[in-house]
Amino acid sequence: TDEPLDGQVLQAYVNTKQFNKAIRIAKAMDSNDPKNVQNKMILAAVYLRADMRSSAIAVLEDAIDKDPTFKAQGEYYIKQIKAGNNP
Repeated sequence: TDEPLDGQVLQAYVNTKQFNKAIRIAKAMDSNDPKNVQNKMILAAVYLRADMRSSAIAVLEDAIDKDPTFKAQGEYYIKQIKAGNNP
């Protein structure tokens, strides 16, 4: 990706609904540090804003697999997404 892996740039893309660019940055951030649950939450949030709910759930499930301490929080988010909410 040509874009910097920067949270502010990512947020600017989300705010301007350039979700493909935001997803590309969030995926790169996640792949650079695959055990970082925060990066996975960012990626899931971008998917959710892009109305890609099943992708958001898949990322949260991956976060739970990588960090069992995230299980309760992750399952709560998944339940909310499946209920049609944006946690």
